[in-house]
Amino acid sequence: MCTSARLFSVMLTVNPAKNLVTHLLIPDPKKRATVYTALKSFWITSDLADLERAYRERIRSAAS
Repeated sequence: MCTSARLFSVMLTVNPAKNLVTHLLIPDPKKRATVYTALKSFWITSDLADLERAYRERIRSAAS
């Protein structure tokens, strides 16, 4: 992967994380992101399928 494409890929990953953290650190509770909105953020939900698969594999291996 060329450097600019790699940088773009990293930026796509970092920006949603930075956005979420920024919204979680707002001092005013009325403006701050809630737990619900944090869990629905792109950064959390983008890896949900991978996390689900890893969780199921771990449960299967623990049951064996």
